[in-house]
Order: sequence, then C-alpha cells, then structure tokens
Amino acid sequence: MFIHSNGDVKKVASCKVKPYELKERNEENKEENRRNKMIEEDNKVANNDKKEEKEVEVEESEDENEVRRDLMNDIIGAKYLQVEKSVYFMDYEIFTVEVPVREHGKPEIVEAKENEIQNLKTYETFEEIKDEGQETIGSRWIVTEKQKHDGQKQAYKARLVAKGFQEIDQPQSDSPTAAKESFKLLMALAANQNFKVVSMDIRAAFLQAKTLDREVFVRPPDDIKKEGVVWKLLKPLYGLDDASRKFYLKVKETLQELGLKMLPGDDAFYYEHRDGKLMGLNLSHVDDFTIAEDTDFVKRIVTGIKERFTVSKVEEDKF
Repeated sequence: MFIHSNGDVKKVASCKVKPYELKERNEENKEENRRNKMIEEDNKVANNDKKEEKEVEVEESEDENEVRRDLMNDIIGAKYLQVEKSVYFMDYEIFTVEVPVREHGKPEIVEAKENEIQNLKTYETFEEIKDEGQETIGSRWIVTEKQKHDGQKQAYKARLVAKGFQEIDQPQSDSPTAAKESFKLLMALAANQNFKVVSMDIRAAFLQAKTLDREVFVRPPDDIKKEGVVWKLLKPLYGLDDASRKFYLKVKETLQELGLKMLPGDDAFYYEHRDGKLMGLNLSHVDDFTIAEDTDFVKRIVTGIKERFTVSKVEEDKF
C-alpha cells in the first residue's frame, strides 16, 4: 500500500492498516448475525407457543364435550345440564345501592328507619340517659335499596351505624369466620356420609350479640335525637369495631351449650363426635350457619339456635 503525505510517497505494510479495519467489520457482522439469529429463534418459540395454546384449547374443548356426554348418561348430570342451560345466575344476583341522604324523606325509607328503631328497642340495644357531657361518638343512617338485575325494586333497608372509628380506645375486634377449605370439608363429608344439609340466616345478628363490657355513648342522628339526651349502648351497634366479635362469642357460647366442639385450626367449625361416630357438623360465617347430619341432629341444632336467636330463614337442599 502507498500513502501520499506532503508530496512524499511512502510504502507502508498493509498489515498495519487493512487487517484491523477488516477485523472490526467482521466483528460487527458477527454481532448482527447473532442478533438476527436470536430474533429468528424467538419468533419460532412464539409460533410454537401459539400452536401449543391452540392444541390445548382444542383438547379442553374435546374434554368438555366428553364430560357433557358422560353427564347426559347420568340422571343427576343430565339434570345439572338442564338447569345450567335454562337458569342464569344473574336471575339470582341482587344489586345493593346506597340511597343518598336527599332521598331519606321518602315514605318507604321513613318506614324502614322506624322498623330499625323498633329492632333496636326489641333487642334492648340502648337506653336513653341524660346528656351530662359524656364522651360520645356520632352515628348516621345507612339506607340501601336492593334491586334485581332487571330493575325490580326490593325492600329498603335502614341501618343505624355508629362511628366506631371515633372511639379513643380500640377494643379487641378479631372475629373468626369460616375458611373455604372448611366448607369444602363439610360438603365432602356430607356427600360421603349422606348427611342432610341445612342453611340458616340470623336476623339483625349484631343486635343479638353479647352485651358490651365497656361504656359507649352515642349521639343519635338529627332526625331522631332528643334534646339533652344521649344513648348508652347495651349491645354493639353496627359500626363498632368489636360488634362482629361480640356476635361470634354469642354463637360460640350457644354451640358449646348444644354439645358441639370446636375443630382445631378453625374456630368457626364445630362438630359432635359420640361413641366413635361423627354425629354432625356446623360451620358458621358471621350470621350464616351451614349444618350437616341426620334429621335428628339437624332438628336439635336448628331448634337450639332458634331458641337463642331470631332466625330469618332456614333452607334445605337448595340455598
């Protein structure tokens, strides 16, 4: 190679210039080829994944059809498929909407509030005392309207809720509820042992809880308050931190009085075991009870609960 500089001609070994430039270009080409190869491999993997997904969807569809064919050959399965096709869960879904305060003057809402006040008096939830400057917490009305999906109106419900967050000292508030695994266990045992299954719902649950062990004074809402009068709560009002716990303690006491024992690991699961035989099961989730056993056990437990609580409904088989 010849390089001209300042009019002079010099001979320079080509290895000092050209090989270095070629090396750089070769490295760049290799890197570009490597990137292109990686992109091609990624595209192949993506295409294979899509192909596998389609195959899985086809397999799942075939499996589902096979299950349906098997079900149609079974009486119970055929009945399930008939129900599945003719009944939609939306038919049973209920939407709850809170009614704004500006509409609380409606006659039906006023009636709902009066019913709630009557419930509070029936269950001896409070007593009226003279206002002597006690430390009080506020309260408010929560009015809800239940509607089905087709707009059909259901009854209004009014709840007088205490502003428990205004309490300075926060009470113990833990309240065990049923675990989904426990419900599966109860239903599995009921199916294997041919137990009868009954569901119960408690009306105005918190108003039927254990009495309070502390003093709580409440200022009633403006539409029902009396001059110079405050409420002293005897039982937990909705909104208190320990309202749910007080009800749970009442339920625990009731079930133990009926001879049931608590299942280790789930404080909401109770059972009766006598003479080496499982007699019955009871699972409680706040104010809902699921009971499983033979007719005599269910009758005894349901009767015992009814004697201690006001029950809104008892359902068998379908609930």
